Amino acid sequence: MLISTDIRPRLFSYYEFLNYIEDLFEKGLVTGAEQNDDKLVATKLNLARLNRINKTIELDDHLIELVRSLDVNWQWVLIMEGWCGDGAQIAPYINKLSELNDKINLQIVLRDENPEIMNNYLTNGTKSIPILICIDESTDTEVGHWGPRPKAVIEWVKKYKEENPGFSSNDFKKGLHSFYTKDKGGAICNDLYKVISSWKNLGKKSG
Repeated sequence: MLISTDIRPRLFSYYEFLNYIEDLFEKGLVTGAEQNDDKLVATKLNLARLNRINKTIELDDHLIELVRSLDVNWQWVLIMEGWCGDGAQIAPYINKLSELNDKINLQIVLRDENPEIMNNYLTNGTKSIPILICIDESTDTEVGHWGPRPKAVIEWVKKYKEENPGFSSNDFKKGLHSFYTKDKGGAICNDLYKVISSWKNLGKKSG
């Protein structure tokens, strides 16, 4: 069980989350435990990315068909922060998919507010985000989780670091977001198709 009776996280809908990070930004603040100029700049860039992707997003037909066909009772919990660059690229796709099926309820929780949740989904010992958790609400059990990056992005990061020893953080971020932009959601959609298919099959077995 992800959220026990002892854990009551603050939950946001997707658009509540967007409004929240925008309101904070207008006050010179960011989500999370640490306030600094780097995270403020990252939040500004993310707000622009989120706005652009929300308007231009296109989903693969086979992914749309899969999600619409789901006969489930799922809660999707997305662990995020407003300054997370990967999250800004990925979250719009997750939201768009959840909107295709009224049996999927997407809610967002902030990483730094919820260490008791985040610590269950570490990546190589780090609190990397975003992490998407799928819960079967009819049984209150976890079906599975995914994140923090699509496989193709993980491979790009590995290759970039091998080919660019001593790279700067700014150059890495520019390269990463350039990859996402040129890919146009392909890597994200491919990964989500595979993981949602596996969750669907797990649901059939348990049923």
